Amino acid sequence: MMREIYMLLGGLMAWVSLAWLRMLDHPSSFQVKDVRSWQLRRWAGRVMSCIGIALALYGAWQ
Repeated sequence: MMREIYMLLGGLMAWVSLAWLRMLDHPSSFQVKDVRSWQLRRWAGRVMSCIGIALALYGAWQ
């Protein structure tokens, strides 16, 4: 049961963070990309994506 939960949670987390990164790639203003907060959000999205993928792989491995 925990295996399915890990896989579902990890897959959902990775999918949402990748969609979030995709939205950040197309800002409404090109000046937004120079802002430090945009760079931090982009970094946080990458970290969340990696955690989600790792969680899904851990669930598949169990």
